[in-house]
Amino acid sequence: MKTVGLYFGSFNPIHIGHIAIGNYFAEFADLSEVWFVPSPQNPLKEQTGLAKVEHRVAMVRLAVENSHPSFKICTEELTLPTPSYTYQTLLHLNNIYPEIRFKLIMGEDSLNDFHKWRNFQDIPALADLLVYPRNTNEQEKRTFTFPFQIVKAPAIDISSSVIRQWLLNHHDIRMFMPKGVYEYIQTNKLYNQ
Repeated sequence: MKTVGLYFGSFNPIHIGHIAIGNYFAEFADLSEVWFVPSPQNPLKEQTGLAKVEHRVAMVRLAVENSHPSFKICTEELTLPTPSYTYQTLLHLNNIYPEIRFKLIMGEDSLNDFHKWRNFQDIPALADLLVYPRNTNEQEKRTFTFPFQIVKAPAIDISSSVIRQWLLNHHDIRMFMPKGVYEYIQTNKLYNQ
């Protein structure tokens, strides 16, 4: 059975941190593929400065094409009603790909907020949870009643919000972006207001 890691995100914009995390799971988590799943809107996050979904998909596509051979882009979530909920997307993906075993890639910060997700208690039946460490200041650690695996990956301390701020301040940060993404942002005048 094929095993696919699903890496959901706003990818606003996608950066080398996303790629490094995807690469880690592709190499060390026994996955056949890693699918980057651009989300139209995260119901738990403020959407200030969110680039149009077409731009974010185009940037993810550029990043995926120029990265690890097991990387794919999955745009199925964009066909579903918004706001998008991971549970609904997982149900949909399990219906159209019954031959695939899915694993949900998430950051430790997302695990700490997992109880806020819609139908969170049903998600582990649809996909195993793979958790990568994040530099969080969260003192509270929750007790979980579902299985998950925290991997021993290096913590990556870069965020899309920092990238957007640097772009707004007109810094040349192409070294933090996958090949072609920085140029796409400049050509389409994204994140400059």
